[in-house]
This record gives sequence, C-alpha cells and structure tokens, in this order.
Amino acid sequence: MRPENPQSIIIKNEFYPSGLTEGKVFDHYIKYKKQILDEVGNRNLVFFIVPNINDIVIRRKINNKPIKINSQNYETIFTGRTLSIAVEMDDNTDLIVIDIDPGPGTKEVQLKNTVTELLNSSLKNISKKERVISTARSYHVYFYLKKSMNIETANQVCKKMLSADFYDKYDFGGLPPKGNNIKLDLAVTRNKGSRVVPYSLCRNGLMSMDVTKNYLMFNRKKAII
Repeated sequence: MRPENPQSIIIKNEFYPSGLTEGKVFDHYIKYKKQILDEVGNRNLVFFIVPNINDIVIRRKINNKPIKINSQNYETIFTGRTLSIAVEMDDNTDLIVIDIDPGPGTKEVQLKNTVTELLNSSLKNISKKERVISTARSYHVYFYLKKSMNIETANQVCKKMLSADFYDKYDFGGLPPKGNNIKLDLAVTRNKGSRVVPYSLCRNGLMSMDVTKNYLMFNRKKAII
C-alpha cells in the first residue's frame, strides 16, 4: 500500500547517510514486481518490517496465515516499511544455497575468492547451474541440483562435500566467524531456511542482485537504490 508519509526515513547507515525513505522502498518494489514474483513463485515468505528507524521486526505470517504474494495482492501487501523479503526453501529441493558469512575483519577480495572456490568445488559435479546473489555484506551461492532431494538430505550432502574440499580453510556451523575468518553457513538449506529474494532489498537497504557474471567486479555501492 502506497505510503501516506513517503518521506519518512526507515534506514540510516553508511550507504544511506541521509536516510532511506518509505517512498523509495515502496517504489523499488513496484518497479521490480515482475522479477520478484518470478523469483518467489507460490512459496512462503518472510517479511522484514521497520516500525522505527533501523529497528527490524521479522514476520512470517499475516492474519495468522503464511505470507504469499501474487499479482493481485502485491500492491496492497507491500508498504514503505516492508524493507526486505526472504523466501522459504522447499521441503523437497533442487536448490542448495550457501551463505558466505564474513567475520568483522573480512575483506571484499576474500569474499570474492570464496565465491570462486565454491563455484569450482565438488558441488559443481551434482549441479546443472550455478548462480551468485549479492547480500547485505556478502554473497549467496546457488547450486541448482541435477536431481531433487529432501532439504535435510541436501544439507548433509552439501556439508559433507564442502567439508572434504575445505576442511582446513573455512568454518562450518557454530558461532559467528571472528577476525577475518569466513564461515560457510548452510542454515539456509534447512527446513524453514530462508534466502533473500533477488531484486528485493537486503536488511541494510541495498538491492540483492544477480552478480553471477560480474561478481569479481561487483561493488556494493552499485546496489544503492
């Protein structure tokens, strides 16, 4: 629903020092309506709502029902305070998603190197297509499987293969990474796991973009709306 106060600021950070407004957020979701609908299909969504500046609330239901969007309800279900959306993974999936989770001292070049290593990992042997999606601070790497499998099975297969490839290089699970360490977070590829929707906004207001072809040259400032 179009904001009554489009100039109201919901996010302030290094990318939006003057503030990201309700009007800009709403206009962004209207602009990318087709692409977002194509990405989410009929899956359940997670909404990240901002009631106050930089204060994010997570919602999985509206009126006690799972959140779904379509061409009919799209303009009414979104508001200028619906900052970010994520889509829940299917119970039976042909998609593995790896979240590259950086420590506070991780450099961008490290993240890009990790993307390259993942794209050339053993997972490529069971994948028919790969995709790289920018997130707020890092990247999601998608592997579209040649054969669908149960989501928990996919998680275990992914963990086993990546652990063999990178057992002495990356963290898996557990606490957030420290320093310049990187964790390969497989929590997205789990039951009720969710991934940021390409073309939507991340929780810091940056656009989540498909950077498969140009991730090596990608600069996060390009994702400012």
